[in-house]
Amino acid sequence: MVGLPSTKYPSRSRTGFHGLLATLLFMGCGLRTDPTGEQICVEEGEDGTGEPSQDLRAGSCEAPIKLAAVPVQINGNLGGCGDIVGSCGGSGGEDVYKLPSATGAYDAVFTFNPQGTDINPVFRVVRIPVGSPASPCDEDLSVVAAPQESVCAPIVTQDPTYGTFVLPSYDYYAIVDSHAGESGPYRMSFNFGVAEVNDLCLSSVAGDTVDNRMVVQRAADQPLVITGELEATQGHFEGTCFAPGDERMFPLQVQGPGKLEVEILRWSGTSLPVLSLTLGCSGHHEIACHTGSESERYLQHGFMGPSNFYLVMDQAGSGGGNFEIQVSFN
Repeated sequence: MVGLPSTKYPSRSRTGFHGLLATLLFMGCGLRTDPTGEQICVEEGEDGTGEPSQDLRAGSCEAPIKLAAVPVQINGNLGGCGDIVGSCGGSGGEDVYKLPSATGAYDAVFTFNPQGTDINPVFRVVRIPVGSPASPCDEDLSVVAAPQESVCAPIVTQDPTYGTFVLPSYDYYAIVDSHAGESGPYRMSFNFGVAEVNDLCLSSVAGDTVDNRMVVQRAADQPLVITGELEATQGHFEGTCFAPGDERMFPLQVQGPGKLEVEILRWSGTSLPVLSLTLGCSGHHEIACHTGSESERYLQHGFMGPSNFYLVMDQAGSGGGNFEIQVSFN
């Protein structure tokens, strides 16, 4: 990204990639889409042949690189084995970055540059409650206060940008991972703010994710039933309710004062369903959200006059599922 400062970070010295990384232009590189699958990655000391390495490499799980609250272009280099494998893969070496802490919520956006990337990156963002002793690389996600993956996705040329809505009650870590057997450079930019999110949630690698059905305010005795499917992939909209997975967004047109009620009639996913009402893709655009349960599957909101919004059917995980919702106006 032209005009953004470049930052130099040390490489994974314990696996033979020495020295400091400079800001380089790698000609002919690009995000590839043909990883050959995960391999088993074993370093000396991890198979009983010696003592595990205790180095605190900058960018390791034990010593994450702290990002400042300024836009920055990051040039890194990965290789060797890693400390953690996310739910979407990545058993090779990784770099861990700690996002800036803030007194208020903000949108954080990461974009990978194909011209500076010659591996198949796997990108993750995990969050941990402030004050928790958990590490961003803890693998037991069933314990209390364990890391939660708000982003977990293989990076491909068609979809190189992912964002998350940073809440002040959590510490957030961005993890750039690789596949076992890979080594090479990566380049990504870190930006933040509502303007950076733009229309990120309105399109993805699969094409336009906005349903072509406009939900228009109607009589109270004429509810609209919508059915669909959320895929088992990473999504692009995240508000104050934790909802990292694929979503469906429906344009909503309110023509006058009234009350909107959305009920989840059916949901087949393994994670909880999430309903949101938003003006756009930023977490700051969100007006209301509700994480459903077996007993509470409603989102309600009142309107004072004509307005246009998005109704979002989302999920608190990324396992996907079929849904059926009913939209009513009173």
